[in-house]
Amino acid sequence: MQIRCYSCKMPISIGRASVNQALNIIHEDDLVYFDFSCPKCRKSNRVSKNQLLHASPTWEYQPTEKPLENKTDSKKETENKSIDTKAPAKKTSAKKAPAKKTPAAKAPAKKTPAKKTPAKEDPKKD
Repeated sequence: MQIRCYSCKMPISIGRASVNQALNIIHEDDLVYFDFSCPKCRKSNRVSKNQLLHASPTWEYQPTEKPLENKTDSKKETENKSIDTKAPAKKTSAKKAPAKKTPAAKAPAKKTPAKKTPAKEDPKKD
């Protein structure tokens, strides 16, 4: 699938696997569009669900498998955690000395005007 960044106009190529992954996310979260970021300018570009379905017509929803936890196992784990954990020891650290204040930068010295010397007379002025 090819899209064009709306900001920098760079063509972006999106593979079939990325399209299928985006369609799964859209289906799970009940979204209308998916944001692809431009690799050049990092702006997000919205691509609608219809455009993604057009790019991958054979797509079928594949739910992500989450491991099932038994309630008895999770209770045992929480009991073990509460027994094994100890109150964290207080850390004693040396106090840092306050930062020394440095004097403000001095203003540059004032320039005194140069002494004016009388202009030399031109010998050709007669």
